[in-house]
Amino acid sequence: FRQSVRSLYDQFNTLLVKDEIAEKLFTYLKQEQKTILHLIDSAENLAQKISSLNPKYGLCHSDIHAGNVLIIGNDMLYIV
Repeated sequence: FRQSVRSLYDQFNTLLVKDEIAEKLFTYLKQEQKTILHLIDSAENLAQKISSLNPKYGLCHSDIHAGNVLIIGNDMLYIV
């Protein structure tokens, strides 16, 4: 999802928002753009470090519910 957020920022100038709630969200995302992109870059760096470790154990979020399950397309399932 890191690339999806970066892509959203790339499209900000061309998006037409007619919904009041979406406009408030976009305003917030624009105000916090520097912080959000810094967090994404940090997550990217950590992901690269972790992927090279091949650990025996991994971090686990212990309460599975709909908010912790991500389904992408028809063939990808992630549990946060």
